[in-house]
Amino acid sequence: MSSVTSPTETFETWFRSRHPQIPLPSAAAVLRLHAADATVPFIARYRKEETGGLDEVGIRNVVEAKESWDEVVKRQAYILEEIERQKKLTPALAAQIRGTFELAALEDLYLPYKQKRKTRAAAAREAGLEPLATWLWDAGHGAVVDDGPTSPESRALPFVDAEKGIADVDAALGGAVEIVIERIAEQPALRQLVRGTFFERGLVRTKKGEKAKPASRFENYFAHEEPIASLLKPESSHRYLAMRRGWMEEELALSLGGLLPEDARIRCSRISCDRSRPRLAPCRLSRAHLCSNGLRAWHCARTSFRRSRPRCTERSAKSRTPRRSPFSHRT
Repeated sequence: MSSVTSPTETFETWFRSRHPQIPLPSAAAVLRLHAADATVPFIARYRKEETGGLDEVGIRNVVEAKESWDEVVKRQAYILEEIERQKKLTPALAAQIRGTFELAALEDLYLPYKQKRKTRAAAAREAGLEPLATWLWDAGHGAVVDDGPTSPESRALPFVDAEKGIADVDAALGGAVEIVIERIAEQPALRQLVRGTFFERGLVRTKKGEKAKPASRFENYFAHEEPIASLLKPESSHRYLAMRRGWMEEELALSLGGLLPEDARIRCSRISCDRSRPRLAPCRLSRAHLCSNGLRAWHCARTSFRRSRPRCTERSAKSRTPRRSPFSHRT
């Protein structure tokens, strides 16, 4: 399902697209009762005539959908205000933000404007390497470039300036590549592609942790691997909770990852071996992209995976340890 919808989207139309099995009058009745502090079990048991007989699952879906909607609308307003404050808000961007109702996609749109600590790409921009990075970007995408030098080294030579910290051509190209990497990492379409691939092909791996006990109750997960798509299913929630609890108690070491799809590996291999383009040092750019942007996009997908898990309450005192779970929400 696309995360971008009409700017005139309302909660009713948004809700209908996600829960078509729940009638809108029933959803409205649930929200009205919930706003009056009625609990989910009370509504399910004593207000069936108003909700059309919705069970607790349907009622929780309505309540959680409204909470998600309110969170998205609040985030939209904040992002619009922040970009407007920077004087970078265009009508097209504003319409795109108002028409996006998935938090992950919304954060992707905000990322290029988000205030962040000084990065190597920011330092390279301050050193005046943006034009060189733009040339690398255009040439790498097959765009028409001017009639100047066609090798990266020749293009980078005029940017060498010891006073700005650019000692040689390699330093100039390195700074320009950092800018290109950041630009790639901030592409919403690419981030969505990586996120979707992560959910479809990603894996959760667990192994024996540093504080594993003899005859541990987590022994089944000392060498466990499972697709994320499988773990997200409701019937797999007990395994998710076991992995999470084992990680929190440090009896399990947990990692998230996965291999690139075969077609993507083939494309990367072809890019690295392509010598027909201007001498862009394609291996250097490709490796930088895979290492830096891959990690950033993987982190983005991992954060989405954290948020996609159903809410749960741990009753064990040990589970309230301050150690952060890799699946938990960010605060």
